[in-house]
Amino acid sequence: RRGITIARNNLGISHEAFRTQLMNTAVSVEQAYLNLAYARRAVDVVKDSLFLARDQSRITQIRIDVGAAAPLEILEPRVTIATSEEQLIISTANVRSAEDVLRQLLNLDPAEWNRPIIPTDPVEYAPVTIDVDDAVRRSMELRPELRQDAFTTDTRRVEYLYSRNQILPAVD
Repeated sequence: RRGITIARNNLGISHEAFRTQLMNTAVSVEQAYLNLAYARRAVDVVKDSLFLARDQSRITQIRIDVGAAAPLEILEPRVTIATSEEQLIISTANVRSAEDVLRQLLNLDPAEWNRPIIPTDPVEYAPVTIDVDDAVRRSMELRPELRQDAFTTDTRRVEYLYSRNQILPAVD
């Protein structure tokens, strides 16, 4: 029975390792999706910033043309425009990187890698109340790592009992 018990425990350990991998993959895909949504929003913010910087530059140029401002004042809006354009390039690259990570996690066909991924679900914050005692109880019951440890402990107990039995004198 020792071999059967150990084989059952090894099967249980493998099952729990598979559950762990599934959970980790699901979390990674969700995190990659949220990172992509964040990167796309960051691009929108940078585009708005660039629009405002160009608008400010236009206003400053008008003020210089009418003599209400010194010609050197045009440098500050131009620096802001250049900085915003740099941030737009970086933000766009971040979107491409986030899309690639998500594509890799989803194991998409390489032919599909040229198409952009547009997040459709809105990313919103919703406060959640957590019952700590219930959460701890459920995690103790459902966490695959803890279940793997229980199978490992049972296997070691069986091995210990077998080894202890082997040091007893033999009848023959």
